[in-house]
Amino acid sequence: HSDIPRDLYLKETKGEKDVFMKKHYTELKESGVNIVFANVFTKSSPELSLKESMLQISKLIRIVRENEDVVLIKNRNDLGHVLKTGKLGLVLSLEGFEPLCDSVEMLDVYYELGMRAGMLTWNNTNFFASGADHKDGGLTNAGVLAIERMNSLGILVDVSHLNEQGFWDVIKLNKKPTIASHSNAKALFNHDRNLSDDQMKVIAKSGGV
Repeated sequence: HSDIPRDLYLKETKGEKDVFMKKHYTELKESGVNIVFANVFTKSSPELSLKESMLQISKLIRIVRENEDVVLIKNRNDLGHVLKTGKLGLVLSLEGFEPLCDSVEMLDVYYELGMRAGMLTWNNTNFFASGADHKDGGLTNAGVLAIERMNSLGILVDVSHLNEQGFWDVIKLNKKPTIASHSNAKALFNHDRNLSDDQMKVIAKSGGV
């Protein structure tokens, strides 16, 4: 999990050059990590989030086009290619569905751009669900429709940042493996962002990680 698209957007807006190759590519290759969830993350209104997310994704697509050693993983063949060659694979993910502008149909657009995983929320509450900073409120009707559409398209449902009620709503609704791309064990550190043993076990039971 890494907010690479957001980092590119913020630093290139300030005039920095070659941000990806100098920082992210070098660090990932030296560490031996060759698959990372590259998250599009915004902190704006839905309308501004839509614009910023498009710019973030465009920068990531440019990186992939300019570098033969970087692959945007869209399907099993891409994944197999990365595993076989050791190239750097990026899985495009959306952290918080504000950029959908309250429209489930926008998931189709993001899928066409390469999005293969998504979290309905960051820590706050939005049109789709409540995040980890809010104890009350699970998935909204729009959130239910979003899970159904993600299943239909083939977008992984990521529960990192959801509150517990939203988590169990997803478990009931999701017909595919559920993942938590960056959550830790609540038994080791009692934090709202972390998961109980029961939550981790039910993720494993779904075929997720």
